[in-house]
Amino acid sequence: MRLMKTLAATLAIGVAAVSFAGGAQAGDGWRWHNGGGYYHDGWRGDAVGAGIAGFAAGAVIGGALAGPAYYPAPYYYGPAPVYVEPAPVYVAPSRVVVYEPWSPRWVEYCGSRYRTFDPRTGYFIGNGGVRRFCR
Repeated sequence: MRLMKTLAATLAIGVAAVSFAGGAQAGDGWRWHNGGGYYHDGWRGDAVGAGIAGFAAGAVIGGALAGPAYYPAPYYYGPAPVYVEPAPVYVAPSRVVVYEPWSPRWVEYCGSRYRTFDPRTGYFIGNGGVRRFCR
């Protein structure tokens, strides 16, 4: 639809420019010069130039008329943010049991936790074959 409006406006202005270009002249545009010989008066070239200028003006004006109207987008002014400080969270300290190395509880704990635990050395084989001391 927009293209049709632009094209119609362009053609209307172009036709108007061609119809007003130059006066109505009879003949083919060739005239006799008193000094001898024929010359072309160029009225056809003027009409074509006016038609091209009218077409260009119609394209510009038609495009402006058929183009979309730009309105600024509405802006929403919401309420101002309110900061509410969160209530403090209290966590009971975790009970970490640390066994004394080489004690019977330590050997029992490490043996149950690590399959490769060696109670004679206190080491187990971890990821990648790395030997680590049980803590």
